[in-house]
Amino acid sequence: MKPFSLLFFFSFICLITTAQNDTCLIRFISNNQFNDIQKSKSFGAIKSSRNLDKGNVFIVQPYFSTISAMGLLASNKEENYDKVTNYIKWYSKHYNANFGHYNVAYDEYGDNESNCFLSDADTLVCNYVDAEDSEPAAYCTLLWQYAQKTKNIYLLKSNKIKIEKAMQYVIDNLLDTADNLTIAKADNPTKFTMDNCEVYQGFLCLSYLEKNIFKDNIKYQDYYQIAQKIKTAIKTDLYNSQLKLYKSSVGVDVDTTCWYNCSSGDCAAIIFPQIFNVDNSNDAISMKQRAVVQNNFKIWVNADTSFNGGFLPAYIALGFANAGDTLNAVKQIDNAIELFYKTNNTATASTSQDAAWLLLAKESIAAQRKKKTAVIKKK
Repeated sequence: MKPFSLLFFFSFICLITTAQNDTCLIRFISNNQFNDIQKSKSFGAIKSSRNLDKGNVFIVQPYFSTISAMGLLASNKEENYDKVTNYIKWYSKHYNANFGHYNVAYDEYGDNESNCFLSDADTLVCNYVDAEDSEPAAYCTLLWQYAQKTKNIYLLKSNKIKIEKAMQYVIDNLLDTADNLTIAKADNPTKFTMDNCEVYQGFLCLSYLEKNIFKDNIKYQDYYQIAQKIKTAIKTDLYNSQLKLYKSSVGVDVDTTCWYNCSSGDCAAIIFPQIFNVDNSNDAISMKQRAVVQNNFKIWVNADTSFNGGFLPAYIALGFANAGDTLNAVKQIDNAIELFYKTNNTATASTSQDAAWLLLAKESIAAQRKKKTAVIKKK
C-alpha cells in the first residue's frame, strides 16, 4: 500500500469508529490536503473526491474544497488555521482571470496537474466548473471567516483584487438586473435558490471585508447593496407564498418527497435561506421549512446518496443547530454519520467537505449551548 493510500485508509477507519469526535473529522479533512511543500502546484489543495477507477486521480473542486477549509476553521485551533492559510494560497495561485476556478486534477502524490480528467461517465471533462456564481461567493465567505479568526491581514489583502474580479464576473455576466438573481453559469440560465443564497452571503461577506480589512467604504456600500437586492429577490421571486415554501429555482416548486438531484424541484433548497441568513432561524418561514424537512426526512434513507449526499444532511443539522434545536441537530448529525459513513462506505459523503459540514453544525451547537448557559447565568 502506498504512503498516502495508507493514510487515507486509517483516516477513514477513524471516521467510521469515532465519527462524532471532532478531532477525527478534522484529521479526515487534513489527510485529504496535499501537504508536500516541495510540490508548489498542489501544496494546500484539498481533494474533493477520489476516483480509484481512473488511475488514482484526485479531483480538487474549489467550491467543495472551500467548504472543507471552513470545516478546518470551525475547529478553532491555531494549527488548523495554518492549513487554511495554505489552501487560500493554493486557491489564489490557481485563480482564473474570469469567474474563479476550474476543477483541477492531480495524481495521488500531487503531481501531473491538469484541468482535464475522466468523469464518472467515462467522458473527458476539461475546463469545467459546476457553478460560476456560488464558487467565488463561497470563497468570499471563507475569507471573512478567516479574517475573524486569524490576524493574517496581509494574506487577505493579497487576495483583494482577485476576489473582486471574480465577483465582478458574477455582476457582469450572471446577475440579472431585471430581478436581481444570478444564473448558475453563463451557459446555464437557471436561477437556483441554493446558489443565490450562497451568492447573497458571498457579497455580504465581501462587503464586510471591504469595510473592515480593505478599508474601502465605497466598495463596501456597493457590495452591501447588491447583497440586499439579492436577499429581497430570494424572499420574493424564489418563494411560493401559497405553499409557504421556497422554490428549487425560479418557476420550479420543490418536490417535498425528493431531497436532491431530483427530476422535479429539490427539497434541499428550502433550508438554504436560513443556513445563509436570508431569513432568521426563528422566523415563522424558517420553522415551516424545517418542519417539512423533519417530517419527510427524519432518517436519511430516502436521501440521494449518489450525488454529494453527505453534505446535504449536514446542512440540515446546521439549520437546526442555528435555531437552537440541539436535540434535532444532534439527531441529524448522528443519522448522517450512520448512513453515510458506517453503512455506505462508497457514498460521496466519505469526503472532506462532508466532514466539514458536520464540524460546522457541531460548532453551531456549541455556540447555542454557550448562549443558553450565558442566559441562565444572567438570570
